[in-house]
Amino acid sequence: MSIARSLVLLACLAACGPEVPMETASTGPGTSTTDPGTTTAPGTSTTTTSPSPTTTTGDPTTVDPSTVTTEPGNFITPPDGGGGCIAPFGEYEVRCYQCDPWAQQCFADQKCVPARDIDDGPWTDSFCVPLDAEPAGPGEPCTIESSPTSFIDTCDLHSICFGVDPDTLAPVCVPLCSGSPDAPECPDGSACVIADNLIPCLPTCDPLASTCPMGQVCSPDSFFVPTNFVCFTADVGALKQQFEPCDGPSTCAAGLACADAGLAVECDPQQSATCCLPYCDLDQPTCPGVMQQCQPFFPDPPPPELAHVGLCRLP
Repeated sequence: MSIARSLVLLACLAACGPEVPMETASTGPGTSTTDPGTTTAPGTSTTTTSPSPTTTTGDPTTVDPSTVTTEPGNFITPPDGGGGCIAPFGEYEVRCYQCDPWAQQCFADQKCVPARDIDDGPWTDSFCVPLDAEPAGPGEPCTIESSPTSFIDTCDLHSICFGVDPDTLAPVCVPLCSGSPDAPECPDGSACVIADNLIPCLPTCDPLASTCPMGQVCSPDSFFVPTNFVCFTADVGALKQQFEPCDGPSTCAAGLACADAGLAVECDPQQSATCCLPYCDLDQPTCPGVMQQCQPFFPDPPPPELAHVGLCRLP
């Protein structure tokens, strides 16, 4: 049974969206808030609201005014059949789907953001929204609009509110992945996590070294074929312990992977298809489970800096 199959549950990241930064908004170490409309830094409270439309410049689609009917919110398709925008057109609104978060196909003063049809669904849609008047850059504090179906934040064009300041535990902007889905690029020290149209560059980590900030856990960066580990935000108080059932990425305590329950005698596949299994060091292989062996976590070749990482599992 492959590690890839063991990690299939990581696919639920695509449905987790804004909860990642919002769970980390805190009033101090050890406390948190899960209100999707409010993010807080230590000692302060800030509520975000939907940005007002602003006058836009530039014209990626060259919309002919004669093609627009005079009804607020009318949906039209740009002449080339692509691109995406939500832009004021006089007293009416022109809406265009879809934009590309990799290419940022929007009018000036707008950004392409992930969207979804239903609350808690995958981020498979995207559209253009007005860019914040004073956008924050990577590493700077940010907030997210209270909207269950759109990921609208105060970050700049090429970043997204998906990180955590290690000192204040407040949400911060992180870079968006650049390049393409087949060849994503991120700054040194981070890796691209692709969950449909949600594409943050998250800090890399070592699951055996506890290198993530408080309130985050070190998890694989990919749903099926992991290539790295990154720091994901987690509900620390709800993290599962060794051999306990788990139900998604970042739901196990530090040093544990949510993997196939059939890989440990101590797990009960009848109770849950997945449970928390310990990572192990291939250079010093020890495992707590009955008959478990420390086996390579990554398929060949592993990342050089993570070649020592294994997973305790039955042979």
